[in-house]
Amino acid sequence: MEFIFIVNSAAKVSGYRFIISKVLELIIDSTEDYYTDGYSISKTRNMIAVNALLFAHSSSKKIFNNLNNDEITAIFEDFNVYGI
Repeated sequence: MEFIFIVNSAAKVSGYRFIISKVLELIIDSTEDYYTDGYSISKTRNMIAVNALLFAHSSSKKIFNNLNNDEITAIFEDFNVYGI
């Protein structure tokens, strides 16, 4: 894994941000080897998905609403430039 993108830096999360953090925890925990294997393709794929979700959540909704689906797809394809 080359990077981890951290969006939420608040010490305490609540409401919607807490829900997002729980969803991310479920995604990470769904990787069977997350806590035992130092590196795996499945772990990397999950982290790409997590970071794409965080990116979408923290970005301007107004900007995304002004893009068409092809433009949004191109943006999110950049999260997986290695074809993993």
